[in-house]
Amino acid sequence: MKKLEEVYDTSTMTIQEFCEFLTDNEYCNEDIFLPFFKDTEYENVLKVSLSQLNALYTYLGKPSVSTQHGVKGEGHNNVCFIAEDSTRNPIVYMYEFFKLLCAGDINLTDFQNFYYDYVSDMKSMDLTYLKPARTYKEHEDEYLKFAQYVKNKYKDNKYFSFCQQEYYDKYLNNPNSTNAKDCFKATKIKGILWAYKLFYVGCSRAKENLVIVVDENKIASYGKEFIKRMISIGFDVIGGELYGEENRDSHGWVY
Repeated sequence: MKKLEEVYDTSTMTIQEFCEFLTDNEYCNEDIFLPFFKDTEYENVLKVSLSQLNALYTYLGKPSVSTQHGVKGEGHNNVCFIAEDSTRNPIVYMYEFFKLLCAGDINLTDFQNFYYDYVSDMKSMDLTYLKPARTYKEHEDEYLKFAQYVKNKYKDNKYFSFCQQEYYDKYLNNPNSTNAKDCFKATKIKGILWAYKLFYVGCSRAKENLVIVVDENKIASYGKEFIKRMISIGFDVIGGELYGEENRDSHGWVY
């Protein structure tokens, strides 16, 4: 594996030559690559230097530029944004984002910077020993020190407090393999960040009228805070069971 890592990091091979290296040295079965070698559609891709692929992979792990949505995509006079979660790729936690939005002032740039810093911290630690439980136990002291370090580093960060604090508290109070895996995941952060970006892009397409459709059941625990927050942004809020009858009009709607 050290030899494989060395070749990948320092090689001047093309992608095809590296694939051939993998099969010649029995890292991979040749059948995996043959369809791509035989298909002319992949000819130009296979000629690309492996170092370029490595550079792309490294960049995608921590992009240094962001998309300027103001110069791409069409705008529309009327836009309807239907708020939904997604557990598929990309993971989107839209209703967790709404809860974060109600918790205080947030900023996309700050949130992104926190995400990249946090992921970088996770990559600095060898997390391959989290399972099985027996292997984890041998490295438990190391992981506990790392968890305490991360918790102290981000103790004043609002995004860490919202997304990860509970997992770190749970793990440090009850150290075990399962809690450790939950602690060091970045899934929740990523899901909320993707929701933030999606919400921003969707809403920025509206030229005149923007309607956001929200499942009232999913915001029930913070419904009144959500309504106040949306009104403060400039929205009119209509419908639902969140307010009492005294706040409804003759049609039963809440504005």
